[in-house]
Amino acid sequence: MAQSTVESQVAQQLAKSTQQPVPTVSCPGSLKGVIGATLRCTLTPKGGTAKLPVLVTVTSVQNGTAHFFAQVGQVPGAGDKVAFCSDNAQLDQATSTAHQASDLIPIFKANRSLLSDFQSKAPSAIVNQAGVLVLAADHAISSGDASAFNTANVADAGKAIDAYCGQNANGSTTTSS
Repeated sequence: MAQSTVESQVAQQLAKSTQQPVPTVSCPGSLKGVIGATLRCTLTPKGGTAKLPVLVTVTSVQNGTAHFFAQVGQVPGAGDKVAFCSDNAQLDQATSTAHQASDLIPIFKANRSLLSDFQSKAPSAIVNQAGVLVLAADHAISSGDASAFNTANVADAGKAIDAYCGQNANGSTTTSS
């Protein structure tokens, strides 16, 4: 699959799965049409400056066409649950003071490096949900529009991460009775 085709299709796939504007995806070359073949690309959200790693993996080949899955934030050895969940707790604490979606924008701006660390430390079990949140936050910073945080897709990603980390939406640890 030609480099430009991979870049275009990955960008479209990620925009659709995150319900965000189409990002810019840059890949170093073409993708081999062999199951399991991978390609490491870089994603820049529309209007943003953050550069996020994307791992593209061929999942099937049918009639000469390669089908793939793209994961944002997949860097070998990057998954660190303790650091990821610590970052999540800090972000949850910071965002728990927001009363409406627009209140999130200055919080995200103040926590850009924490958002980047959060994405880079995401374990593979939760990396897609982390990608949804980081892309939405980066879009909110660049566009001034945080309305994506009122959508089910973004809310579900946040809930999944909190459950994965055993945390409440305010960053506190959940307790069992």
